[in-house]
Amino acid sequence: FAAPGEYLEINERIENLKNQITDLEEGKRSLTKMIDDFDRVAAAKFKKTYQEVRSNFQEIYHLLSNGGEADIILTDKNDLLETGIDICVVPRGKKPRHLSLLSGGEKALTGISFLFAMLQSNPSPVYLLDEIEAFLDEANLIRFANFLRKLSASHQLILISHRYHTMEIADHLFGVTMDEPGVSKIVSVELSEYAPENKEQYIS
Repeated sequence: FAAPGEYLEINERIENLKNQITDLEEGKRSLTKMIDDFDRVAAAKFKKTYQEVRSNFQEIYHLLSNGGEADIILTDKNDLLETGIDICVVPRGKKPRHLSLLSGGEKALTGISFLFAMLQSNPSPVYLLDEIEAFLDEANLIRFANFLRKLSASHQLILISHRYHTMEIADHLFGVTMDEPGVSKIVSVELSEYAPENKEQYIS
């Protein structure tokens, strides 16, 4: 006698479960579509940024290395969201070589070029650079200082450096001196008031 009631109760539970399954499947389809949309947008943005950074990298490295060549190569062009990136550089007068075989100065120049290539694709009004040119030789340092001087026309640069070529291009110079043992003193100099002609060689 209780069977009809139990049947109705179980049948109602089954219908509720079917409705829940339908909701879950619809939610799964919606999430899958959303993920696919996000992947397409992310891949498109990555491709656009990659092309910009690659172009900037080639241009900046060629400028800073005085004729060298550089490139960024995707390891899997068919899967932009999972691909790796290889950096290939050919210093002027040398054969292509792996980054691990480059000298310290060549590695620094490559890193600087890649850094500014990324920064130019998404520029900021202010850059803080902490001794990034420490390993550059004098010839590369002068070209890098020239590059920074031109960049300072549209961006504010805060540089931490011990290289005098870098200091020469600064408008304002701040340093720490010790007049008395154990007593530090901050000194500031307005370089543009004292030696503006020194900067002309970097602007041309």
